[in-house]
Amino acid sequence: MDEVLLSWIAFLFCSTVGTPIIKEDMTRLLGVYYLWQLRFLPIKDGRVNALYSTPSIYTDAKLASNVSWPLKIDDYFPYADGGDSYWTGYFTSRPALKGYIRSLIGYYLATRQLEFLAGRRLRGPDTFGLGDDLGIAQHHDAVTGTAKQHTTNDYEKRLAIGALEAEAVVTAALSCLTSSTSNCTIPTSTLSQCPILNISYCPSTKNIPSGKSLVVVAYNPLGWNRTDYIRIPVEDANVVVQDSEGNTVEAQLINFNSVTSNLRIFYTEAYLGISPQDVPKSWLLFRAFVPPLGWNTYFITETAGKGRTQ
Repeated sequence: MDEVLLSWIAFLFCSTVGTPIIKEDMTRLLGVYYLWQLRFLPIKDGRVNALYSTPSIYTDAKLASNVSWPLKIDDYFPYADGGDSYWTGYFTSRPALKGYIRSLIGYYLATRQLEFLAGRRLRGPDTFGLGDDLGIAQHHDAVTGTAKQHTTNDYEKRLAIGALEAEAVVTAALSCLTSSTSNCTIPTSTLSQCPILNISYCPSTKNIPSGKSLVVVAYNPLGWNRTDYIRIPVEDANVVVQDSEGNTVEAQLINFNSVTSNLRIFYTEAYLGISPQDVPKSWLLFRAFVPPLGWNTYFITETAGKGRTQ
């Protein structure tokens, strides 16, 4: 207790009560034996009084102490539970996990919308799993990045499993909504997604069959029009992009560099356990216009001409 007093300017401490943790901590630090049915309790040696308080009572006591407080210019939150174990790092710890959770939250909301628009099925994949996993990830040792490594691995595994199930929901819903028939039990098209497009891996866009088109469906979960750029890896540089009305959309090809190619090979082997033999040559970029809570379809077809590269 004496060690604690040395680091305090004014010995006025306010703590929430009602949990065994607070009770045990206060007992250990201040030697307080709580009798919760009493409003006022003196410490045995008389140095500390404990009472049921309110924020206003605590604030008045601080003002009445008439203490001059120094200007603080260093770390505003120097909380630590051991030597060199400061918790302020949670603002930046594990940025990849933070980014994964943030992106999945947006994906989850879009999936919920598509699940409603297409109609939730009594059996099969749904969005409950991803919703539960994202809820668990909001724990103060999860999204903060302060958990142990094996615990963080478990969070990531749960999120990946939930995202995989939600991916099946999106695929089925978009196949139904873009179908030319009203019967969604037998989809007329097979859609796929590219969850690891960040490492330039998307098998669906690798080879476009001759005489056919690669169909790209862009969905907008927002309540206003959205204009954004779609970027996919392609093998053939001679392609043309058209919208759903047959109008040619201006597109651009950006050649892969050696760094992008090497990262793709490395992480594909790490994540999927396969060594890709062929690496796409270019990024295909084009601007997509998508209505609010709606989708737009784009068709990518091989052409005899030469695409515009950079």
